[in-house]
Amino acid sequence: MSGLVFSVAVSLVASSAGAAPITARAKVDFIEQARVPAQEEGVLKRVIAQRGQEVAAKDVLAEIDDKLIQLQARVAGEELKVAKQRFDDDVSIRYAKKAADVYRADYIRLLQANQREPGVVPEAEVQLAKLRWEQYILQAEKSEYEQIIAGLEMNVSQAKLDAAQEHIQRSRITAPWDGVVTELIRFEGDWVKPGDPILRMVRVNRVRVICGVKIAEHRPQDINGRPVTVRVDLPGATEIFKGTITNTASTVESNNEFLVWADLENRKKDGSWVLLPGMWATMTIEPRQ
Repeated sequence: MSGLVFSVAVSLVASSAGAAPITARAKVDFIEQARVPAQEEGVLKRVIAQRGQEVAAKDVLAEIDDKLIQLQARVAGEELKVAKQRFDDDVSIRYAKKAADVYRADYIRLLQANQREPGVVPEAEVQLAKLRWEQYILQAEKSEYEQIIAGLEMNVSQAKLDAAQEHIQRSRITAPWDGVVTELIRFEGDWVKPGDPILRMVRVNRVRVICGVKIAEHRPQDINGRPVTVRVDLPGATEIFKGTITNTASTVESNNEFLVWADLENRKKDGSWVLLPGMWATMTIEPRQ
């Protein structure tokens, strides 16, 4: 089999750091999007957000039925009250200590009586008094131990309540950041599991404007970081945005262009965002200052 020899010629482009401005058609895209998921399993009770609605971070977008979890939280709350009551109740401890003091004094009295006049108090009675004294010492220790257990049970009940409240919070599907709802994926009455996407939203307060630059005329390293002016023609007005080339693609498209983009702070006009994903604009890449 004969070998084939190919010759490839590559022309290197000189630095364009001081070149003239580059103007190209550009497209507005989103920087960040999310398929907001369910975090709990259950029936989707309510979908609050609507397609096209602008929402703020932590706004409730949908709710999963949480009746069972609410009941569990109520039970845990009542258990916590009982455990706290038991923990705060030290009557048995105080009673046992006072009784121990009384029987200690009685035991000492009987010992002293026998010291003054041996055998006046039977030894069995003396030992019984000692037993009662020691009994209430142990009773006080037992009551203190039970109080410690009640404190631990109180901690367990608090943890159960915290867990139930966390489940209740996770049953509310909230916006991860400010943005716009672009698609509803699940609807009221659907059974959802953790991880199932409920809706899709995109961030619009900061957007990305992308255009292509001919690799035959410019080097990516000469474009990155250059200032840009983005112009959007609207009915009756032209809006101007200033920014900087944020990054350049490491690959070349089929039309022999490499993509560059600038991330811009969006703004509102007459209550609506000016730059919207999918919109066409004109980007001018200015020379470096």
